[in-house]
Amino acid sequence: MTWTPPAAAPASYTWLESADHNTVQAQHFLIVCHDWIAWQRSLGVTDDMQDPATFFDVYTDLQNFANVVSWWPKEGVPTNLRAPTLAGMVSVLRLNPGGRPAETFAEHLEWRVNAVKAFIRTKGGDTENPNETSAERAARKNRERQARFQLRHAKGSDDPEHHALIEAAKVEAAKLSEWKAYLRKYVKDQKLACDAAVRAAKQLRDDNICAAEWAIMEQEQRMLDAKAAVDNYRINK
Repeated sequence: MTWTPPAAAPASYTWLESADHNTVQAQHFLIVCHDWIAWQRSLGVTDDMQDPATFFDVYTDLQNFANVVSWWPKEGVPTNLRAPTLAGMVSVLRLNPGGRPAETFAEHLEWRVNAVKAFIRTKGGDTENPNETSAERAARKNRERQARFQLRHAKGSDDPEHHALIEAAKVEAAKLSEWKAYLRKYVKDQKLACDAAVRAAKQLRDDNICAAEWAIMEQEQRMLDAKAAVDNYRINK
């Protein structure tokens, strides 16, 4: 049987991989979607595929994509949270085996944004300005400290409804402080556990290497003893 190499990616998709997203037009993206689906079929993919016409909004999605990429953190994010690409968005057309709920272009983009926003919050960043400068960050942190101080020391109100809102806000602020303290301890404990695991792994590695080297030394000594026995036998003959 003659081996047939898999079909190469269509030229439109290859172009999209390196194209500036600001120059891509809606009709270009739709062409790539159709070509990509045909390519996947030629590779034997049997998963369900979405209709590009319902997946992609020709009027709003590209501008929204450009806004998201412009907003995206430029550094400090893990690999799985890198900024989306138009070529990567094309693959959302494919449904996983078993058929996961279909996502439109906009829905998947929103999911990506929410994921990186959650990461930004864990790092104490600003989801409104993820690329803030150190000076902007310092000013924001100072404003947040002042707001928390004012909330902690806010006086009650004669208006029962307003008073209840103040007290509820105080409770939530206290919970936030507790969670932040927990996070600091959790991060510290995880780092200590990781460092201990690394030390233990290194020690085990060194012990195993030492044991192997010692076994070889013992075997070499047994070989020398056996050779000496042979030599002594010849001498004594």
